[in-house]
Amino acid sequence: MLSYHQQDNNVVTVCAIPYHMEVLFGVLDLNREGVVNKIIEKPCYTVPVSADIYIVEPYILNYILANTLYPITSLLEGCLSRGE
Repeated sequence: MLSYHQQDNNVVTVCAIPYHMEVLFGVLDLNREGVVNKIIEKPCYTVPVSADIYIVEPYILNYILANTLYPITSLLEGCLSRGE
Protein backbone atom coordinates (compact mmCIF):
# COMPACT_ATOMS: atom_id res chain seq x y z
CA MET A 1 0.00 0.00 0.00
CA LEU A 2 2.84 2.38 0.81
CA SER A 3 4.57 1.73 -2.52
CA TYR A 4 1.27 2.39 -4.35
CA HIS A 5 0.87 5.64 -2.41
CA GLN A 6 4.39 6.75 -3.30
CA GLN A 7 4.29 5.65 -6.96
CA ASP A 8 1.06 7.54 -7.62
CA ASN A 9 2.19 10.63 -5.65
CA ASN A 10 -1.01 10.56 -3.61
CA VAL A 11 -1.55 12.96 -0.73
CA VAL A 12 -3.90 10.47 0.92
CA THR A 13 -4.38 6.78 0.21
CA VAL A 14 -7.41 4.94 1.57
CA CYS A 15 -7.32 1.17 1.98
CA ALA A 16 -10.55 -0.26 0.58
CA ILE A 17 -12.10 -3.69 0.99
CA PRO A 18 -15.08 -5.22 -0.82
CA TYR A 19 -18.37 -5.16 1.04
CA HIS A 20 -21.09 -7.54 -0.05
CA MET A 21 -24.68 -6.70 0.61
CA GLU A 22 -27.88 -8.46 -0.27
CA VAL A 23 -31.11 -6.58 -0.73
CA LEU A 24 -33.80 -8.65 0.95
CA PHE A 25 -36.51 -7.58 -1.47
CA GLY A 26 -37.12 -7.43 -5.18
CA VAL A 27 -35.58 -4.26 -6.62
CA LEU A 28 -37.53 -2.37 -9.25
CA ASP A 29 -35.61 -1.08 -12.27
CA LEU A 30 -37.63 1.94 -13.40
CA ASN A 31 -37.42 4.06 -16.53
CA ARG A 32 -37.57 7.87 -16.45
CA GLU A 33 -41.37 7.83 -16.32
CA GLY A 34 -41.39 5.48 -13.33
CA VAL A 35 -42.53 2.47 -15.32
CA VAL A 36 -41.01 -0.88 -14.30
CA ASN A 37 -38.48 -2.22 -16.82
CA LYS A 38 -37.70 -5.31 -14.79
CA ILE A 39 -37.64 -6.71 -11.28
CA ILE A 40 -34.38 -7.96 -9.86
CA GLU A 41 -35.15 -10.48 -7.11
CA LYS A 42 -32.97 -10.10 -4.01
CA PRO A 43 -29.87 -8.77 -5.79
CA CYS A 44 -26.40 -8.82 -4.27
CA TYR A 45 -24.06 -5.89 -4.69
CA THR A 46 -20.37 -5.50 -3.94
CA VAL A 47 -19.02 -2.04 -3.25
CA PRO A 48 -15.63 -0.79 -2.07
CA VAL A 49 -15.67 0.54 1.50
CA SER A 50 -13.01 2.09 3.67
CA ALA A 51 -11.07 -0.31 5.87
CA ASP A 52 -10.14 2.70 8.05
CA ILE A 53 -6.48 2.38 7.09
CA TYR A 54 -4.92 5.52 5.64
CA ILE A 55 -1.60 6.84 4.45
CA VAL A 56 -1.45 10.63 4.70
CA GLU A 57 1.29 12.98 3.54
CA PRO A 58 2.56 14.86 6.60
CA TYR A 59 1.57 18.34 5.36
CA ILE A 60 -2.09 17.26 5.18
CA LEU A 61 -2.10 17.06 8.97
CA ASN A 62 -1.68 20.86 9.04
CA TYR A 63 -5.36 21.11 8.08
CA ILE A 64 -6.33 19.62 11.44
CA LEU A 65 -6.59 22.00 14.36
CA ALA A 66 -4.82 20.86 17.52
CA ASN A 67 -6.94 19.32 20.26
CA THR A 68 -10.09 19.11 18.15
CA LEU A 69 -12.22 16.22 17.03
CA TYR A 70 -11.78 16.04 13.26
CA PRO A 71 -13.40 13.17 11.36
CA ILE A 72 -11.28 11.54 8.67
CA THR A 73 -14.15 12.09 6.23
CA SER A 74 -13.76 15.85 6.70
CA LEU A 75 -10.05 15.57 5.98
CA LEU A 76 -10.69 13.52 2.84
CA GLU A 77 -13.50 15.79 1.62
CA GLY A 78 -11.22 18.80 2.11
CA CYS A 79 -8.50 17.18 0.03
CA LEU A 80 -11.00 16.37 -2.72
CA SER A 81 -12.43 19.89 -2.74
CA ARG A 82 -8.92 21.34 -3.08
CA GLY A 83 -8.15 18.93 -5.92
CA GLU A 84 -5.47 17.09 -3.96
